[in-house]
Amino acid sequence: MAELGSRQAGIKQLESLRQQAIEAGKAWQEAQDKIRQLQQAKASGQWSTPALDKARARVAAAEARAADPALSEKARARAEAALAKARESLAAQQAKADARYQAQLDALIAKAGKAKSALDAVKASLAQQTAELQKSGVAAAKLGAESARLGSQLEKLRERTEALTRAQQAQAKNLEQRSAYRAQMMDAVALGGALYGLVKPAVQFESVMADVKKVVDFDTPQQFAQMSKDILELSTRIPMAADGIGAIVAAAGQAGIARHELVRFAEDAAKMGVAFDLSGEQAGAAMTGLRTIFALTQDEVVRLGDAINHLSNNMDARAADMLNIANRAGSTAKLFGLSGAQLNALGATFLALKTPPEVAATGINALLLKLATADKQGGKFQQALAQLGLSAKELKKDIARDAQGTLINFLEAVKGAPDVMGTLSDLFGAEYSDDIAKLVGSLDTYRQAIGLVADETAYAGSMQKEYEARAATTANNLQLLKNQISRLGITIGNALLPPLNSLLGALMAPIGALAQLAERFPVVTQVVVGATAAVVGFKVASIALGYAWTFVKGPFLAANTAIASVRAGLALLQVQAQGAAASSGLLALAWSRLKIGALGLITPIKSAAMAFWSMLPAIGATTAALLANPITWIVAGIGAAVAGLALVIRKYWDPIAAYLGGIVQPLFCKFPVGWS
Repeated sequence: MAELGSRQAGIKQLESLRQQAIEAGKAWQEAQDKIRQLQQAKASGQWSTPALDKARARVAAAEARAADPALSEKARARAEAALAKARESLAAQQAKADARYQAQLDALIAKAGKAKSALDAVKASLAQQTAELQKSGVAAAKLGAESARLGSQLEKLRERTEALTRAQQAQAKNLEQRSAYRAQMMDAVALGGALYGLVKPAVQFESVMADVKKVVDFDTPQQFAQMSKDILELSTRIPMAADGIGAIVAAAGQAGIARHELVRFAEDAAKMGVAFDLSGEQAGAAMTGLRTIFALTQDEVVRLGDAINHLSNNMDARAADMLNIANRAGSTAKLFGLSGAQLNALGATFLALKTPPEVAATGINALLLKLATADKQGGKFQQALAQLGLSAKELKKDIARDAQGTLINFLEAVKGAPDVMGTLSDLFGAEYSDDIAKLVGSLDTYRQAIGLVADETAYAGSMQKEYEARAATTANNLQLLKNQISRLGITIGNALLPPLNSLLGALMAPIGALAQLAERFPVVTQVVVGATAAVVGFKVASIALGYAWTFVKGPFLAANTAIASVRAGLALLQVQAQGAAASSGLLALAWSRLKIGALGLITPIKSAAMAFWSMLPAIGATTAALLANPITWIVAGIGAAVAGLALVIRKYWDPIAAYLGGIVQPLFCKFPVGWS
């Protein structure tokens, strides 16, 4: 037995070493693959770092700026200086990137070396263990004496294999029965869901249009219907859901935009939403805010959108964040004298300096408000202005004459102050001085932003082009397809809503009358409800019992399958042993498989016992879940209700007939065609 156990342990150790060799080989191959991938990425130019990409982008932008033929000599000199500085930064980032690449490559090479060493060690151990097992082998026994037994062993194997097949088929049938019971429980729910899904889009769109009707005055129902059609038609051309476009129209109506402008406004706002990655509600609020704050026409607000998109394309600033700033600081900027484009240039500068939109808007409000009311500020403010060579009186005059130019001149004066932070603190307080200091320290960025919006012809149609580029994506084409399907569903659902509402209205009176009937004839109510509950409960309980029984049978069938599998496996091993004059190693393997099969019986037997004890709670829980579903009561209870009524109507026919006569007559009047 000791020798047998030793050989069995040796076989297990050999299997373990083979698995270790496979894993070590995979680790070494993965390390080699990573080295090749890194080298290929480097050779093809695909390997980079975020800092290097940004440095390359800055060089490209600086080269484009320096190549602008419209630059003056002074501006060209500044542009060339900026280009040289960007190139120096690019060279430094390239050196850092190369060092980082080499470090990654060295680490991968070292890892590959360790994996190769581990693989070699496992291979050596594997060869040694194989040799030791071969030395302990047993000579093959003669097969002549055992040939007579081979036929009976093969027959036993066939019988046990067939038994295993039957057990597996019983398991499969049990699972099919479980699925059938589950389907019965879900059919009613699915039917109700399908009917609701048919009218759901129309109900939702009806709610959106109700919001529109609340804020927009329509002279006739036809105008309101046409608006609904226009919104649905717009959703088939613009990749935004009809609900989103309806929200835009509602926001525009709330802002007081004329009814005849709403469709044009909705189309422009929806395009802004697609171009700037905004929802319909956000786009509508943003565009109405810009129109109201800066008193713009629709054409003017579209041009302002072009300016915002142009700034976003040429600076490190998101269009959505610029809209956030414009709506927060727009009123102050307008009173100061800045246009919408000039305000967004200022906002884009703050965003490019990594200032959050809310902080940037607060800083802009503080900056412009303090300067606009310079003559109303305290002594520290006036003293700081004087140190800059400015006076509050002259500052106000300059702002009224040229707000943008005065703001630039003021910031340049602050930049030239001996103590910039101290001056800003005296002017604007410690709360805002750090944010405004960013602006003072990056006036070139601010001038670049102002230059981007100085010429309207340079960015005319920018937002439309951005919209067209985004609308051409697969995702937006899928959205257009979804909108087409939604339009079809809404159109069909709208046809169903009027008769549905009529039916609901017609049911109100009979339901109320039935409530009164239940009050006047409590015995009838008790019998009908009791009969209904009994039939429904029996039906639901029978379904639940059948469903739970499949779980009870499952572990027993699994145990039967496991037993059949073990017996078939033993028969196969016996046949193999007869054919090969089994060595002690083969017998050890057979014993190992027998133990595994026996242990495999414990789990299904235990599961069967647990399923038996938990059967009743499972039935109760399933029954409760079904009874809690109103659709179950509707489907299963109709037949029970009819049966219950048949039992009691005969006994109480005279008083019921007199009472129901007053209920049925109005229905004849309401639906004369149907009753005739």
